[in-house]
Amino acid sequence: MERATKALRAAVLAEWVLIASSAFVAIAFESSLPAALREFLADQDAGVSDAEGVAYILLLACYLGASIGVYRLWRPARVLYTVGVLGGTVLSYWLGHTVTPAWVSPTEHAASLCSGLVLGLLWFSPAGAHFSHGPTPPAAQQGAGPS
Repeated sequence: MERATKALRAAVLAEWVLIASSAFVAIAFESSLPAALREFLADQDAGVSDAEGVAYILLLACYLGASIGVYRLWRPARVLYTVGVLGGTVLSYWLGHTVTPAWVSPTEHAASLCSGLVLGLLWFSPAGAHFSHGPTPPAAQQGAGPS
């Protein structure tokens, strides 16, 4: 398997480990926030509409499916992953202000860096040949098998 494809798969795995770490840290350290901020979070959670919740769940499902597709070198996954990253960016602005414990920030930033790395590898590296239309180049065919 070529190096770009290995790097792509490693970046996808690292991204999900960091996303899971971020969620774990947010839950584990929420009690360390001052009472006023915990109250703000409770009010914010109570104010989430059904449409926002459904949009978030659909985006998360799309993003998870696209990530798995990228890892498995499924052709449509490149576009789905890109839409998921852009959709997540838009959704984060739509959902408004958030409060998280300080330790969440480094994991979220690292996950964002992994997302950027995945996008770069998908669109601008030899690994992107797995996702293009038309015949697969011979170099990409070598890495298409299970590893």
